[in-house]
Amino acid sequence: MKQKIFISLILVVIGSFSVHAQFFELKGPDNQKLYYHINVKGYKTLSVVPYKGKRWDYGRKNYQYTSITIPETISYKGEQYTVTTIAPGAFEHCDHLESVIIPKSVKEIGFAAFASCGKLSDIKIPEQVKSIEAITFRSCIKLKTIKIPSSVQKEI
Repeated sequence: MKQKIFISLILVVIGSFSVHAQFFELKGPDNQKLYYHINVKGYKTLSVVPYKGKRWDYGRKNYQYTSITIPETISYKGEQYTVTTIAPGAFEHCDHLESVIIPKSVKEIGFAAFASCGKLSDIKIPEQVKSIEAITFRSCIKLKTIKIPSSVQKEI
């Protein structure tokens, strides 16, 4: 009996982790495919992530847009989610990317999120962003100036 309860408990725990690791793809406002991850079930927040969560595949194989508008909210399976994070490496090595519009809902920009986007020249970071991780804009050679909002407590 104890074994059955233990196995059931393990299955419940494993099931809850699989819900938290849910990646999905949706078209954004400009009909662009973006990849998302549900941060924590119940809070209805999302991260923009690299292709299926794999940092090195996204830019090289699947991303050809020159500009991107990250939406503030997403509707997925009948639920409304707020985009709060740009995950580490989300747009890393996106060779064609020239401009990005980040919504006011984003609070964090992850490690190397835009690193090696050689053509990136225009990005606007909203005042609501609190954290920009290390090397976020490394090797963005066309990005001459960037305004870091005063709200950022943790910088590049």
